[in-house]
Amino acid sequence: MAHGIASLRLTANKILMLLLWGHVPLIFALAMWLESDWLWPTFGTALFAGITTFCCLKFPDDLMTRLTGSVAYIAIIALVLYLMHGRDWQIDVHMYFFAGLAILSIYCDWRVIIMGAVAIACHHLVLNFLLPAAVYPNGGDFLRVVLHAVIVVLEAVTLTWMTYKMETLLAANEQSIVAMDEAQERERALQAQQENLRVRTENEEKLVMSKLADDFETSVKVTVDTMLSTSKGMQATARELSMMAQGCSTLLKFRTGRWSGMHKHTILSRTLM
Repeated sequence: MAHGIASLRLTANKILMLLLWGHVPLIFALAMWLESDWLWPTFGTALFAGITTFCCLKFPDDLMTRLTGSVAYIAIIALVLYLMHGRDWQIDVHMYFFAGLAILSIYCDWRVIIMGAVAIACHHLVLNFLLPAAVYPNGGDFLRVVLHAVIVVLEAVTLTWMTYKMETLLAANEQSIVAMDEAQERERALQAQQENLRVRTENEEKLVMSKLADDFETSVKVTVDTMLSTSKGMQATARELSMMAQGCSTLLKFRTGRWSGMHKHTILSRTLM
């Protein structure tokens, strides 16, 4: 079942439990006010409320829980009607059955409406013959039962159609939400994949650039080392050429007789060395 409908029905369980338990002091006070027997109507109300509460807590999303709550609510209304026996207002309490049937529509479950309508019909029809004072102030009245049955049927048909449509719309809406969530999840997954691809691409580009930088640095270092080696070799060659030039210049000067004898001897000795 769709989560949205389930959540709504869980809320309806809480409302119904509060409503049923609220009838326990109500029926007790009503019995005291009417100076009627309070024990078994109050105990019966508490029993119906307790059974419904047990089902709501034990099987919160089960159809049987909703049907049980529907019958229990109608039964408690019947107890209110019974307490009014012999009084003029008893006939007015019948309106509570119609209101109760409308209240049960909070479940958005047409089966709950049908069960409530059947419970009302059984109550009126059976007690009209077995215990008419519990239904009408002036005793049994089959035509009045038929009239109330027609009204209940009209209301039940309308509420059944309405709750069915509401359930269908809520289910369709929930399916749309689920489909949208799935689409968003796929989109998030796709975005995650794209982000992973982007990060991986950036990392690969960084590795390539780092490798190129390392290769360039190595190449520059090799070139610089080569140039340094070549420069050192050229400097050594230049020194050798300079020394050779100095030697040649000295020899030329020696031969031309421009230097003194001792000086010539010293320079010649250094040159020969």
